[in-house]
Amino acid sequence: MEDFQNEVIGFIVVALVVIMLAYYESKIRKKD
Repeated sequence: MEDFQNEVIGFIVVALVVIMLAYYESKIRKKD
């Protein structure tokens, strides 16, 4: 069960990073 929990946490972290990068990129594009 611990391995499954670690996989879920890792997936959430990756998803958050991707969302943050996409949000940051969209902000930069709007400024130009």
